Amino acid sequence: MSRAKEANSPKTMPYPKYTSSATLRTKTGCLMCRLKRKKCNEQKPQCSRCMKSNRVCSWPTQDDLRDRRHRHGSPVPRPSSSSSLEYVSPDPEHVEPLHERRPARRPLCIKVSREISPCDDLVASGHFKSDLEVDCFRHFLYEVMPPLILPSSHASYRAEYLPATTNMMPMFSGLKNVVLACGASHKQFHTGNADLYEAGLNFYSQAVSDVGQALHLVDWKRDGFEDSVLLTVVLLYVHGIIFCGTKRDIRKHLDGAIQLMTLRCAQSRKAPISRPFDRIMWESILYQSFRQSVRNPFWKDYQPDDKFYQFAEKVLDSSGFSYMTDRESSPVIGFPLKLQKFIISVVRVSQSRVKPDVETLNCLESELKYWESMVIDEQVCMDGGHPDYLLLNSSDRAEAFNQHSTSLHILATSLLMHWIKNSHDVSDQPCCHLPPPIDSWQMDRALKIMTCTESKQGWTRCYLGSWPTLIFGYAASDLRSIEILRRDVQDRTAQMSSGEDLVILDELELVWRQRGFTREK
Repeated sequence: MSRAKEANSPKTMPYPKYTSSATLRTKTGCLMCRLKRKKCNEQKPQCSRCMKSNRVCSWPTQDDLRDRRHRHGSPVPRPSSSSSLEYVSPDPEHVEPLHERRPARRPLCIKVSREISPCDDLVASGHFKSDLEVDCFRHFLYEVMPPLILPSSHASYRAEYLPATTNMMPMFSGLKNVVLACGASHKQFHTGNADLYEAGLNFYSQAVSDVGQALHLVDWKRDGFEDSVLLTVVLLYVHGIIFCGTKRDIRKHLDGAIQLMTLRCAQSRKAPISRPFDRIMWESILYQSFRQSVRNPFWKDYQPDDKFYQFAEKVLDSSGFSYMTDRESSPVIGFPLKLQKFIISVVRVSQSRVKPDVETLNCLESELKYWESMVIDEQVCMDGGHPDYLLLNSSDRAEAFNQHSTSLHILATSLLMHWIKNSHDVSDQPCCHLPPPIDSWQMDRALKIMTCTESKQGWTRCYLGSWPTLIFGYAASDLRSIEILRRDVQDRTAQMSSGEDLVILDELELVWRQRGFTREK
């Protein structure tokens, strides 16, 4: 390699630069040893401890050596205009203002636990440059991260996800920036603070730039750094779900995550899923692909990567942990993979401008009957669910949550099939005519489940409700049904702080007004 090429090939990950005249003080050891509070022999480029543990050994820059007493006045990092990522480069013209309506601000739930000790270590290590960064980081940990894992999943997912994220942050600046972006934008959702609005976009843009610069460094034959890049891309599309201004970038980030995971399977010697963190990544990508595929069921929109989808399905079906039940083993999807695949098939028929042939309809209806037989018994929800739901063990709660989640997705799909059989007025444009409202057994059963006390314990505290509620909203034919659905979206928005749910509510309110259902004051 020529000297010119060596000069242009960074051997360590890029860190954002900050200008400051603060006095420097001596700090020793690599970032990983300092984070874990272990003695470092300071051997470069890789210390003996990191070499023995097969970890990425990263060293502090001059900015990291600044005296912590001078950190509080540091400016918020600005996005660099010199670098961009091909599949995720944000378009400033597409950044939309946050929705005008916000739920009432709720107090932040700050919990003290030994599980967050790695977070405290990270803050104490001087990894953050200002009080704003520390505040956004803590908000991400306590408010953004918990809902990303389903309440029905095994405790080991939560136990590993948080430490894994904090341990990887010193390895890659992009992960730090996307964590701060999610924390800032999520908190701004409640407070309306203009400074947080700007900070969230700045952190987000910097994270995109960081990923663009890091792509040529990705090598799945080693560990640590590559996982941090993948997690960064995953959190970039999570930011689009939180913040309406970047929701148009979700699919670009999703395609990028698929590319990285495909490269990982081709290069890495490890099994696709060897720990709970791996399954979180796989399910997150697969579920987001499903979510984008079915978001607009009446016109052509996003088409999933079928080849990757089939491969991911095989990986998830063949990978499990012996200490988990089947219901507890899903940290993100929360209902059967085969049902997810069936829903995509039904939506594709619904999106097609060509009326489906008899054979296709018969095949779909035959499989639908199987799924409809799995809908939770009506009497269970009429009785208010299990009287001692909160006293159930984790396995039984996971079973109950999965039954409700699966049932609501089945009922929504059944409504779609009803519309497909009775009309086929679809279009390539989002202004297409929606199907007429319908008073059906599917709606009646769905509303009973959604108002069941047992169901609401977990249903409004996770992201799974968005799509079924959207379909039920299209079908609503009376004010009572509309009010139940409206409250469901509002409750989930208050719990999740999801800008995407506000967009769904806006869409449904428009449909209801067009049908003559005005909101009662």
